Amino acid sequence: MSRGSIRLATVFLVFFSVFLYGLNAKGGSLSPASPGTGDQEVPDAPMDSLTILLSWNTRSELDPCACPLKPSGGLSRRASIIRYERMLNSNLLLLDAGRIVDRDDFSSRLKIYENLKVLKYLGYAAVGISLFDLRFGKAFWKDVSHRSLLPLLSANLLSRTGQYSAQPFVIKQVGKFNVGVVGITGFSGFIPAEVDSTIRSDWVFLNPVEISKDVISSIREEVDIIILLSDLSGSANKHLVEVVEGIDILISSATADAFRDIWGDDVEKRFGPPQFQLRVGNTYLYNSSVLGHGGERLGKIVLKFDDGRKIVQANSGLIEIDENIENDEKVDAMLAEVRKKLNPK
Repeated sequence: MSRGSIRLATVFLVFFSVFLYGLNAKGGSLSPASPGTGDQEVPDAPMDSLTILLSWNTRSELDPCACPLKPSGGLSRRASIIRYERMLNSNLLLLDAGRIVDRDDFSSRLKIYENLKVLKYLGYAAVGISLFDLRFGKAFWKDVSHRSLLPLLSANLLSRTGQYSAQPFVIKQVGKFNVGVVGITGFSGFIPAEVDSTIRSDWVFLNPVEISKDVISSIREEVDIIILLSDLSGSANKHLVEVVEGIDILISSATADAFRDIWGDDVEKRFGPPQFQLRVGNTYLYNSSVLGHGGERLGKIVLKFDDGRKIVQANSGLIEIDENIENDEKVDAMLAEVRKKLNPK
């Protein structure tokens, strides 16, 4: 596919997509939220702020882990947190940075289908596609994507015939803000070589820098803020925001090891405590690897804007999804049938 054809496709897709969300943030930490109980009046969020809740690497686990010391995670608990945050912030954006696939078996597929259904119910705007999600091949992923009611995003993932294999971006209105969300799938390393070979036999990966420039330039005038869900390594993400103009927020879905190379030869930072929020030029970069495994935590990002809709403050923190969080009754009811299939007596 020529670059001209790609540009034409991305311009066409501007008028095809719709997506937005809210944020609230600065470079410190936020107090973990505690879900309330019962129905309460929902206050209006400040008109100059957007709040983002971020999940990653959930492997579509529906219930808390069976860890004896700290049984964390669970979609029902996550739903309670989201319900509580929505009471505080009517401008709320829910994003998943990817790694929703665990194994290629019956139970894992059931979990993926149910996970995507619940994410749609909860109001998620989009899910990024990770290289990790593609490792069972084209037929498996085609089945998953066809069942999803949510946009699964990747601007640089093409079939061998040159067709887009995913939606490149979405544009959503949240309050008075238009938010564009773009997906970029990684294309090297951090998975076994034989798996990498399988993936490359099914898909073609466009250059992430060039396709990001094309997509962002095509939608920049339509939106107030651009969020990039990127599966690239830390150093590749750093390079991307340095050479591609217009990225306000980059959410990295790289693993902890893949993200560390953002620090280069700075050993102290490379192997020191991981940071969730970084600043690279005018872009805020978020490290999803601190969210753990199986949906242990949510990331919370709060962005404040001036009258010109420029980000003037970004705060962020982590919300532990632990046993202190109550279950959401509606989501529990949604999960009841699939739980019976997964755990027949």
